[in-house]
Order: sequence, then structure tokens, then C-alpha cells
Amino acid sequence: MSNTVTAEATAAPATPSATPPAVPSATPSATPSAAPPAAPPDTQHCITQVLLPGDIVFDVGANVGDKAAGFLARGVQVVCIEPQPACVAILNSRYGGNANVAIVPKGLGSRVGILEMHINTRAPVLSTFSPEWMTGRFAHETWDEKLDIAVTTLDNMVREFGVPRYLKIDVEGFEYEVICGLSRRVGIVSFEFTDEFFSNSERLLKYLDNLGYQRFNFSLGEHRDFAMPQWVNRRDLTALLRNLFTRYQKVWGDIYAN
Repeated sequence: MSNTVTAEATAAPATPSATPPAVPSATPSATPSAAPPAAPPDTQHCITQVLLPGDIVFDVGANVGDKAAGFLARGVQVVCIEPQPACVAILNSRYGGNANVAIVPKGLGSRVGILEMHINTRAPVLSTFSPEWMTGRFAHETWDEKLDIAVTTLDNMVREFGVPRYLKIDVEGFEYEVICGLSRRVGIVSFEFTDEFFSNSERLLKYLDNLGYQRFNFSLGEHRDFAMPQWVNRRDLTALLRNLFTRYQKVWGDIYAN
């Protein structure tokens, strides 16, 4: 997602839970500007500090593999899951000979099947399986192609590649459907949220809670550090973000679950 629509915000403190083991402490970010700069391709969110050589990372919505490059620098095995043929071609050109990368040219959803994907050829990062997401902050954009895409599930990916230490999801409004294809707790999960469709994020958070995820944090925009110094429970996180949305517009970022 473009980093030009992040609202300035400082998270008010919530009643924190204890910081979970094996996860880096969340250093409070300075108050972010209205449009924080994007992290360079060779830098990663602080959550990747937990990754050790040989760990598995699922990069769901890998696009052209910029984040995969950062994961690989930590010596992990990366499963790039990307449904757009043009992006898959770039992934193959970048990582086709890399033994630590598996490229899965499919989408993910709640069940195996075929889904129609709306392609934005000008800005492929905005391509989506979700018609609802197209009515949000990017409604002025044009999705000029439609493709029928083979879709599988996270459960199938776990069976094929193993349990990921980190599951990163960036799928433009289709996050809940992706998570519904997972029936067990795996490693740390991150997914993108936006204020206009936060009700979908709330459903996703409840689903993760039911899988056993109990501690949550978030980052705004492309910031590499957490917005809160400690992890909190689902209800505290939801209340904090809902409060943030009453004060700022076009808030977005990533939620982390552990």
C-alpha cells in the first residue's frame, strides 16, 4: 500500500500484557509524520529480529519480492505466495535459482478453488480479490483487468512447506479470508489494516484469538518499529485503534499477533 496516506498518530497507552518471550521488545516510535518514509528494500520491521537461520517465512502477497530479500538476508527459507502472473515472472527472475525460496503462483483463501482477481496494471500492489476494498481510499484507481486465479489455503501451505516462524499477509482487503484457511496456531502473524475496513480486521483478530493468539501490537504505515512499548490483548488493541480512528483519518498499518 502507498505510504502517502498515513495519519499522524501517537498511540495512547493501553493496559499492557506481559511481553511474550522470544519477541523483541517494542520500542516506542517517535510521533510519525503524516507521511512516514517507506523503509528501504534492505530493511525490515523489528519483528524479523526473532528470525533465525533455517526458519520458515510465508510471504503472502509477495508482489515482486522486495520484502523477501530482507527475509533472505536473515538466512531463512521464504515461501513467496503471489497470484499475479506479472509479479510471479519477476519473482522467478529474481529467485528462481535460489534454493531457499519457493514461489507459489496462487492466491490464498478460506478454501481451495478459483477466484476472480481485479488487477491494477498501473499499480499492481493495489490488485485485489476484494471488490469491497476497491471502494475505499483507492476508489479513484482503475482495475483494468480481471483474472481467474487458482486459490489454495494456509493449511495446505503448512502441510507442504512446514510451520512458518513468521506469517506476513499483505493482500489488499482479503486478509480475513486468507486467515480463515488456517485451522491452527503457527508462528507470529502480521496483516495490514485500514481504518475504513477495520470491522474486517476485528473479525480477523477474533479468529486469531480463537486460534490461541493472545498478544498484539501494531505499526503505522511503513514504520519499522512498534507503536506501543508493550504487547496488549485483543480487546485493548481494538479499543486503542478505534480511538485513534476518531482523531485521525486514513490510518493504516500492520497488526502483529503472537
